[in-house]
Amino acid sequence: LVQLLEEKLFLVVRTSLAHAQAEPATLVAACRVIEREESADARRATLGSTAVPKRYRMRALREVQRGIAQSFEEDIAAANGDPGEIMSVLERSVDELTIVCDQVRPCFPPSYGIVDLFLSEYHTHAMQWLSVVVDRGSLEAKDALRAVKWIRAYRPQLTSLGLEQPQPHAETHLDNALRLYCDAIAGMMN
Repeated sequence: LVQLLEEKLFLVVRTSLAHAQAEPATLVAACRVIEREESADARRATLGSTAVPKRYRMRALREVQRGIAQSFEEDIAAANGDPGEIMSVLERSVDELTIVCDQVRPCFPPSYGIVDLFLSEYHTHAMQWLSVVVDRGSLEAKDALRAVKWIRAYRPQLTSLGLEQPQPHAETHLDNALRLYCDAIAGMMN
């Protein structure tokens, strides 16, 4: 029974983006359970208990990371290596950060730093897949232009959410994306 409860609890946390939109009360309740268990761990430690701490908070944060990675993997797999589709995934990721700020953040205790966790994970995956797109030998002009537009818009979009872009900056890929665009246009003119 405890194992089933833990599976359900961490599933809710892993899918926190969806739960914050559809069932925020469920996500809040899951966070309350996690906090109660953290308090119980602290009480047991204070009393000198030899019981192994559950460390639900640490597990919950790992589950959020796992959920983000799984979501990116599924979306990128569905893109089938198509640069335009990969750029769609990156565009949606910025839109999802808006949801994180507006709907996920209020469901978690502030001490979790949930927005920073999402930003860090999203940024890591976005930069990985942006590299895949712009480090190709060539791109169609429309895909290269889309990458340029995304790179130029990324920092201002994060800033509008009150977030600072982590390292490495997306702009490190701008020269490559511009070169690909120029090459594609030159190829069309020949």
